[in-house]
Amino acid sequence: PSEGRMLFAAAHFLHAYHNSYEPAGAPPLLASLLPAGLVSRLEAPEPRDFLDAFCSDNPSPNTLWGASLRTTLHEALLRAVAPFCAELVASRTGGGPRPEDRPYSIGTPPRVVYPEQAAELL
Repeated sequence: PSEGRMLFAAAHFLHAYHNSYEPAGAPPLLASLLPAGLVSRLEAPEPRDFLDAFCSDNPSPNTLWGASLRTTLHEALLRAVAPFCAELVASRTGGGPRPEDRPYSIGTPPRVVYPEQAAELL
């Protein structure tokens, strides 16, 4: 599938997850990963609103988001899944359980800190 279709599918998934599957009373999972301005875009009727904001460089005070912040998110997500990836590699080389038999449980990921946004809030 094309990259655009994959992004649109991901936006639909995040929209549905945020609006339907978050446990009642629990802090939203995405709130620890994304700035509030982007999370609020998931509450719009169309996932396209979120996708447009996520993929663009938006310097507005409500959404402050751009390429450097996407890079920060990408690096934080890689760090969050790195231990699991290391376990998968070890299980392949060490004769442990097959990788497909190892479920991934994410729990609440560490909050992503966006230095660019922190500077704006001061």
